[in-house]
Amino acid sequence: MAQEKLVLFDIDGTLILCGKAPRRAITEAMKTIYGTAGNVDHYPFSGKTDTQIIYDIITNAAIDEEIVKNRMQEALEKYVTVLQATLQPADIKVITGIRDLLKELHEQTKVTLGLLTGNVAEGARVKLTRAGLDSYFFNGKGSIGAFGSDSMNRNDLPAIAVERAYAHTGRLFKEKDIVIIGDSPYDVLCGKSLNVKSIAVATGWHKKSELQEHQPDYYFDDFSDTKKVVESILN
Repeated sequence: MAQEKLVLFDIDGTLILCGKAPRRAITEAMKTIYGTAGNVDHYPFSGKTDTQIIYDIITNAAIDEEIVKNRMQEALEKYVTVLQATLQPADIKVITGIRDLLKELHEQTKVTLGLLTGNVAEGARVKLTRAGLDSYFFNGKGSIGAFGSDSMNRNDLPAIAVERAYAHTGRLFKEKDIVIIGDSPYDVLCGKSLNVKSIAVATGWHKKSELQEHQPDYYFDDFSDTKKVVESILN
């Protein structure tokens, strides 16, 4: 009998692409709160939490660490406010195959869908609402998964997601019944300590060789073959 699965999706590069709007929003937030956006144009966002992005950029701009931490919540709130005001549906591309994949997984009675993302929760909601995917993850009962607003360290997020899923479903998911799907090496690595199943997909900013170097359980070039992806999740 197939085991129940907790399926956790990354957002950027995995579910959707949002163009430059999020980077512009976080840049404006840092300038407003800290007076500088540091070296933001050369900082790689992929796989990082929103909190880590701000922390790294602003501390590297020689702003005192305590100031960075003390004003972090203000910066995140400003980011979400700007994102809400500026991100348009036309900015967003839903990754090929994602709509079919989410529909299929949603119909699977043994699958619990959630998010594991570096986005803060409200930023994730804005992005997925504008993409028309929010109903799969934000259903009025609170979201399942973990976010950059839960911890700056992405490696902390899988355990938080498991706890949150237990609170929502009463089921304690373990090891390969937890499935993390993402486009970066960080998505593959973050669940290693829990022995989760990792599925890497090259729809974001990382090449096949870079992803496979970290030995995901499964690798896909994209989500075009819904059947194969679903089989890898349920296996």
